Amino acid sequence: MSLPGWFWMLGWAPRPDLPPPALAGAFDGLPRAAWTVRLPGPPPASATHAETGGPLVVGDRVYVGHATEDALLVLDRRDGTLLARLPAGGPVQATPVADGGALFFTDAAGRTSCYDLASGRRRWVHEGGAPITSSPLVTEALVVVGDVEDVFTALDRNTGELVWRHAQKLDPTRASELELYGTPAPVRFGDTVLGGASDGTLLALDLETGDVRWQKRVGEGPWPDIVAEPVVVDGDIVVSGYGGPTLLLDGETREPRWRVEAGAARPPAVVEVDGRRRLLAGGVDGVLRVLDAASGELAWSWDSGTGASLTTPLPLGRGALVGASGDGLFLVDDGELAWRYEPLHHLSGITAQPALDGRQLLVLTDAARLVSFVSVGTEPREAVPAPAWWEVR
Repeated sequence: MSLPGWFWMLGWAPRPDLPPPALAGAFDGLPRAAWTVRLPGPPPASATHAETGGPLVVGDRVYVGHATEDALLVLDRRDGTLLARLPAGGPVQATPVADGGALFFTDAAGRTSCYDLASGRRRWVHEGGAPITSSPLVTEALVVVGDVEDVFTALDRNTGELVWRHAQKLDPTRASELELYGTPAPVRFGDTVLGGASDGTLLALDLETGDVRWQKRVGEGPWPDIVAEPVVVDGDIVVSGYGGPTLLLDGETREPRWRVEAGAARPPAVVEVDGRRRLLAGGVDGVLRVLDAASGELAWSWDSGTGASLTTPLPLGRGALVGASGDGLFLVDDGELAWRYEPLHHLSGITAQPALDGRQLLVLTDAARLVSFVSVGTEPREAVPAPAWWEVR
């Protein structure tokens, strides 16, 4: 058998029908559960456990980690069959990133790893000093990560060698009741990197040197931590403290243009309605809010009744999909509940961000179960109306 044939048997070589034709197209109907698998590894030991790293779909494979397995798992997206394990120093608790034929992921031991997508072989690994619970920022030359001790590190994309390191000095006057275990993924903003700190500070680091360009106090109250990634909208920055507020900062002056008191654990989604930007923002209070991006004006809101943190809303053909930590999955259409999924097992919450690819939706529950949903509907596809109030951007 040829070498590519052996790779195919091991789950690495691309299969001839990628992506799976049955899963191609648009998610324009209601979700239906197609299969569920429990990810390998010991069961969670805590009754308040949460899985924070969502799945990544690349071709016919799903890459996902969870809190009791020291590896990134590679699954077949057709049925959830385990194909391979990519070793890590600790649990992989952030969504991996695929870019330019390479796969980048972080782990709770402080490692950042780079693997070759075609062969599954490791290219390099960098040992950090503290757990990393967020995804890396991958640029043309760098891989930038932030750890739970507010240290930001830039690595050479090709070799993993250290390029720069910045340890944020926290403001002692802004101490919280209990520092949250988490940090947002770094975000590129022009020639800077945006990072969030546990004292509620948003900072911009020079992309090449790591020097601090500017800092802005954002988070307030007993939970000022910034754990949701900032979002760049038309040159401005949307950023939230965990306990609030949510601000739109002018991209040049960094002064607030508007303020909403709600806090967030995940960033908002940005959509366009009638030529205007809107934010689909899931709050830590379990409320989904639709805000005008320019003014912060509330268009409508929907209360899940969970009182739990919501994931980043995912626009689908028939509404916005959100998961709730400690509860389930909801599809909300123009302020009304259109569909709901309640996992029928212990630790039924959904904290990790779901992944959408074509007509397949992949959801990791807090019980380390991966659920595959497919789009189904009672109407022919051509008769399903386009969403009336958003266009994904």
